[in-house]
Parts: sequence; C-alpha cells; structure tokens
Amino acid sequence: FEVQKGFLLQRVDNVLFPVEEPQFALRFSRTYLRQTLRLDAAATAMGVLAQFGWLVRAELTYEVADAVKAGLMYVHFGTGDKDEVGLFTSFGDHDQVLAKLRWDFQLL
Repeated sequence: FEVQKGFLLQRVDNVLFPVEEPQFALRFSRTYLRQTLRLDAAATAMGVLAQFGWLVRAELTYEVADAVKAGLMYVHFGTGDKDEVGLFTSFGDHDQVLAKLRWDFQLL
C-alpha cells in the first residue's frame, strides 16, 4: 500500500487537477501451480475518494516452458466524479485487454 501527497512551493496556474491531492496505490502479486502461474493486480486512485480518477490492472502470466511465457492483462480506467477533471477523464470508454507471448533468450 502506498500513499503520496504533493506540496507546492509556489502557486501553479492552469493545472489539469489539483496536484496537491493525495494519491493511493495498492499492489498484489502471487504465484500458483509451483510458480508457473503468476497473478499481479494493482489499483491507483487520484484524490481522497478517487474523485479525480482511478485505474485497476490485473495480469495473469503462465510459464509455458523454460523461457516461454504467455499472459493476459486487463486494464480498467475510472473517470472519477462527473464534475471533476482528472488524469483519466477522457479514458472512460478505453478499457484494454492485452495478450502477450514472451520468449527470453541470451545471445553469446
């Protein structure tokens, strides 16, 4: 769990959202099936009640063979309150599903 809060040394005009608002982050990671299946999840909130937006990400990775991994990831963006402008305001309809295939190798 992580909490971050910025403090401005001088006033800043025309910012997207109040940068002095706190931000919260939470991360979870766990392996299963003798460490061949890995679950990662993370969440981030901008503002005390996530009124400036939030995102949630979940990823599942399976080790198919030595140095070969396949994975699936889902990312959901939350726009926050309707009357607030934040980092994810325009991402309301842009959730993502990603698939990956990774092969690790070494040259020489």
